[in-house]
Amino acid sequence: MDLLKNARNKVQSTVNDVNTAADPTQYPNAANQSHPQVQYGSPAMKQYGCPRVPYGSQLPQQQDGNHHRPVQLHGSPPQSHYRYASAPQVNYGQCQQPPQQYLYQPRQSVFPSGVSIYHQTPLHGSSQQTQSPSREVPQPGKNYQPAPRVHPMHAEYTHKQLPTPVLDTHERFQHLSPPPPLTSRRPYAQQFPQYQQQAYQSPSVTLPDLASLSLSSKCIGKEPRLIDYVQFYVLKPEVLRGSYVKPLDDDEVTLCESCFLSKIAPNPGIASSFRALEKKPTDPSDSGPEISYDQLVCTFRLPSILSLFNKQCIPRNTITPIVEYLLSPDWSPCTGSEWVESTGQTYYSAKGQGIDNFGCCETCFKLYLRFTSFEGYFNPMSDPPNPNALWGCSFGVHPYTEQVVRTELLKRSPDFRYLVSEIRERIEIPPCPGEGNAIAPGGAEDTYFYEAEPGKSGIFCRECYFDCIRGTVFKHTLGNYVQMTHEQKGTVACDLSSSFSKIAMEVAARANDDEIWRSVMSTRTKVPRCVGISGLDEADFENQEQEHGSLDDWYCFKDFANVEICPNCYWTTINLVGAKHLFTPITRPLRPGVIRMCFLTAAADPSADVGDPNNFENTLAWRGQMLRATLNYGYNAGENFTPTLAAASKISKLPPPCGSIFRNFKEPNGRKWLGRVPAISHEDPNDCQVFLCEECHQNIVQGSLLEPELSRDLTAATHHITDGVGCMAASKRAKNELRDACQKGDLAAFAHYRAKRLEVFKRKMSLNAEMNRHANMQRKGMAVLDMENAQMGTQILMNNNAAMNTTITGIGGSVAQASSNNLYQVGYTSGSIGVSGIMGTMTSMQSRALALLEQGKVLQAEWAAIQ
Repeated sequence: MDLLKNARNKVQSTVNDVNTAADPTQYPNAANQSHPQVQYGSPAMKQYGCPRVPYGSQLPQQQDGNHHRPVQLHGSPPQSHYRYASAPQVNYGQCQQPPQQYLYQPRQSVFPSGVSIYHQTPLHGSSQQTQSPSREVPQPGKNYQPAPRVHPMHAEYTHKQLPTPVLDTHERFQHLSPPPPLTSRRPYAQQFPQYQQQAYQSPSVTLPDLASLSLSSKCIGKEPRLIDYVQFYVLKPEVLRGSYVKPLDDDEVTLCESCFLSKIAPNPGIASSFRALEKKPTDPSDSGPEISYDQLVCTFRLPSILSLFNKQCIPRNTITPIVEYLLSPDWSPCTGSEWVESTGQTYYSAKGQGIDNFGCCETCFKLYLRFTSFEGYFNPMSDPPNPNALWGCSFGVHPYTEQVVRTELLKRSPDFRYLVSEIRERIEIPPCPGEGNAIAPGGAEDTYFYEAEPGKSGIFCRECYFDCIRGTVFKHTLGNYVQMTHEQKGTVACDLSSSFSKIAMEVAARANDDEIWRSVMSTRTKVPRCVGISGLDEADFENQEQEHGSLDDWYCFKDFANVEICPNCYWTTINLVGAKHLFTPITRPLRPGVIRMCFLTAAADPSADVGDPNNFENTLAWRGQMLRATLNYGYNAGENFTPTLAAASKISKLPPPCGSIFRNFKEPNGRKWLGRVPAISHEDPNDCQVFLCEECHQNIVQGSLLEPELSRDLTAATHHITDGVGCMAASKRAKNELRDACQKGDLAAFAHYRAKRLEVFKRKMSLNAEMNRHANMQRKGMAVLDMENAQMGTQILMNNNAAMNTTITGIGGSVAQASSNNLYQVGYTSGSIGVSGIMGTMTSMQSRALALLEQGKVLQAEWAAIQ
């Protein structure tokens, strides 16, 4: 089941949770770097398991009307009708009852021998061939006024504390006979093969002390949790051995401790198939935090799997039905939030139930609706392929759909009519206009939005309210539904339109305190941007302090003063995860020339393995990712920031990070420089001068064949360099070249690389200078041309006035004759003042500029390759 594993792998990287959400316009590790983005909670999952999508995603737009397909522009996405897979419309309230039949038809076990479960085409044959009507895209500013309904959200599960059995009996799964009908609750041990009858009989169980158990209050739900914090249970390896073509991995059926104790443990025959996932110690050590950063989700969060467990696994006392179900060959990933071309996809629609524009993919149907009390309301359908139409799965495009389906199915008496009303209202909501855009333009029709209760700030478009607030504890305090006034149209924007704002709201909802969201959002707009790898000279602090005041303060760990954090990352990351108590403001006197670097710098690839610094664009980003991962761990582990302190301890003992290609360092920084200065002329192609920062020397040179030659202390020699010194192994290419030379003991190889790089650099600078000179000439030429145009206009106007006066005052003249004269036939020619010469010069200059641009492209590619 590669799809489950892919989804699990996506959520294993907790660095995604603490990274990339503060500002979508950031430039990682550059001087103009903005807010490093941070995520806490579940990352988006578009594949098998949990179709999470980025909140506030834009829907494809269409023209008004449903009968004419708009023309697609070349090079643009289809600007056409889009639709959900849908069904014919009926009046709301006329919900048809599902047919009286078994919700699950018995089927033969797994696959024929030799058939791969990963390379088969999904079934498309049995669905009705019905053209689903296109729907109008809800647009901001139009009148959409569904009556908001308040419905209590119930807890996902009710638990009782149960012991964890220690079982020694293991089940082997082979081809099974057809399972019994779901309506029967009696065990059918006599229908099973002999080995299954043995598995059904309860083995002897040794129960642990109840005091050693830590049952959570409820299932963790769809949110991924750290495996070092939440106890997970996975299938034993021997359970999956059998005749399957490609079995599941043992950790692809994962249960949280709460679900295991409340549902699995009371059934010893099933419990014997699971083992507790081992946790790693989190005690601090010099080698860094001993944590895995892996996250898992609970398989029982999926209504279909939980229903299958109750209807088949419990009566048969075996986990086999779930394993077989997940091994079926017709799984395919959900498209998630993506709108894709309508290619005749098979989908499921609630035909005739009042939600005409609802349609879910086969995978989401199997995860959320199959085996449930809602299954009978949905039928498979398929539309003819239409390249001018776009299709999207309702579960992926609208996160609220998945939420309301799960919540309703977990009730004692699920209400399909309520589900219909909620889904229909969500589908009709127009998309969020996006950050910086008004919810409704000026002059729009009646528009409604949500706002916070009186006395509190917060305005939310209907889409963001449904997807980010409606299912939380804030659904009432932030759910005041009001009509927009005429003055508000064109001016009021959604406060949840940015990704950072949505993440801050998730954190606030988790803490049941909406003031967290307000505080973070208010502060974020006032703090300076993160400086990243380029750093900030302390000489510039005074100007920044005048602009930002006390929010300009930098911070460091209380126990590790050399691990510094910029004000942006402190207020948007440290503050958000509740780790402010670990830090203190930096109060040392300012020294011009000292460069401060933020050790929470966001990495370009937040999923990179922090175990190897070479996986990152620079070692500062590696440090930042390590700290962010541990901060996220602490946030998800009940504010246990022990791994964060261990990581900070490790970082504090390292040399200062290399400045990469972005920064030179002067004497006040107190940096140590090592390398060599040739004894002979620098013109020797097999020799070169080498300046290395302490970090690169330690990571690359120490212990190599060239360590004796490249270990001279050159610190004092750098003090007289006015512009400061940069490391000669600043880029990844330079580091690799130096590493190869050190491993081979071949300094000449690195000297040749340095000579070639210097030659390309000189040509690049020369071309840049030529292009700047040419640009200045063009600007001067344009100024002259503008002046000549102004003179020409004045001359034409004067000549035309003179001609009109002559015609009017002449014998037989008239105003009509004067007005019929061509303005450009009054004795003025462009050549009279040299305009034609200027135009020729400008044309020549333009041709030269184009040639320089082409040279620049070639040289830039050469420079990028040697960097």
